[in-house]
This record gives sequence, structure tokens and C-alpha cells, in this order.
Amino acid sequence: MTLVQALAPQVRPQSRSRGSAYFLAGFVRSLTAEGSFVHATVQGEYLYDIWFETARGEILTSCTCPYFLDRAEVCKHIWAAV
Repeated sequence: MTLVQALAPQVRPQSRSRGSAYFLAGFVRSLTAEGSFVHATVQGEYLYDIWFETARGEILTSCTCPYFLDRAEVCKHIWAAV
């Protein structure tokens, strides 16, 4: 199973749609991976830092945007990086 397939059921359709648009528009500014850890920066209103990793069969995610900080849900920035 790919990361997209594993994470998609946990992401609101609007976040997936907007994140895909961000990806296609080139808003993912950097992406680095080391082992199971990924860091990206995604341009939104500001430049946001994204982290995700797989650990013990779970996908852990984080974003510095207000949406993620308020809800702790996968946001469009994380989806763009995925």
C-alpha cells in the first residue's frame, strides 16, 4: 500500500482537492526524505513546514499551518507534500 492510499481515508475531500491543486501549481518548495522521515516546505499564505513519518505501522503527520494546529487533521499542505 502506498502512502497516498494509506492516508487518503483520513483526509477530508476538500483538503485532498486543495492539496492536489497546490502540488500541481508547484507550491511544494522542498522535499527531503531520510528513512521513514519526510520534511517538506509548502507555500500557502506563508511558507509552512511539513513533517511526516511512518512508525510502528502508523503515519504521523505535522504542519505549522493554523488549520493543522487548530484541528490536528491532515491539511492541504501535508496532502500536497504526500
